[in-house]
Amino acid sequence: ADSPLLSYSAELLLFLALDNETSGNAIPGLHVSDALKFLRHTKVFHEAVVGCARKVEVKYWPLLFPSGTDPKRLMNECLHSKPHVSARFLAVIQGYSGPGDTISLGEKALEECLAQQNYPLCEQLSGFLHRAHEAVTTEHDEAAQASWFASAPAPPPLTVSHMLAVHLVWLLDSANLRSASDMLYAFGEGALVGVLEERPKANRGRTRPPSVTEVSGLIGTVHSQFAIPLPLFSDDSPAGSCNVSAWWAGDASTRRSLSSLCSFLLRIKHTVLSISVAIVLLDPPSVSDSLKQQPSLNTALQGALEGLRECPGYRALEKELLGSES
Repeated sequence: ADSPLLSYSAELLLFLALDNETSGNAIPGLHVSDALKFLRHTKVFHEAVVGCARKVEVKYWPLLFPSGTDPKRLMNECLHSKPHVSARFLAVIQGYSGPGDTISLGEKALEECLAQQNYPLCEQLSGFLHRAHEAVTTEHDEAAQASWFASAPAPPPLTVSHMLAVHLVWLLDSANLRSASDMLYAFGEGALVGVLEERPKANRGRTRPPSVTEVSGLIGTVHSQFAIPLPLFSDDSPAGSCNVSAWWAGDASTRRSLSSLCSFLLRIKHTVLSISVAIVLLDPPSVSDSLKQQPSLNTALQGALEGLRECPGYRALEKELLGSES
């Protein structure tokens, strides 16, 4: 039932039934309606229907979507269980019902994908919705210029950026840094900085300096979420003359992800998180950049490093930071 060939075979069955029913030499007993009824009892019904619909001419869609089974209904049926399949229906809905329904349903699909933290699909949906909204807006503006009469109301503003910003802020406020890193990888730093810049500035920022406990807890959170061992051993000189970064105990891929996250956090001035990530990275320049953005972090930084002195890597980081201050 989980074979990748099952979806292909189901789609092929629909193609054969559609070709048979629309050709001049129809084979008795092979009808699209019968194929649809049969596939309804399989796990790949929605994949087969949307795959076939996206590959055939629009004039054949009435056979694939008989009364009561329009693409909007099928999309909603698999929205929660198969969001990647549900998203594929948007292109069909655009031709079936028009761009208005496409945008409203696309935003609904994006909301579900954000809830499931399927960020690659979120990025694809975001691009699709922006293009669809741009096309609708252009069409409205051209119609308004060509008409002598009052034009239809302008399309409502797109809520994609707001949805992305709310979700990202929630990830950061809850210190879900692993998911924030995944979202950053899918969208890119520039795109996420852009959606945050569009967000109203009210209720952003801190009213109190961070505590030692808070920074220490965030350092532990980074270690836990990214599965990074403590910096107990160095691949460099055991005499203590090695570079601080040589104490890094994680893999190269994790370091790249964390470095990108730290750069992003510095850019949006989320200094409590950026300094915590920079400490785990054993990255003195990024720690210093965080302190420049928020000097009040210094007390919490010193307290957190004091509690980590048993780890040679963190002891080396503290030594280098103290040396750079003198």
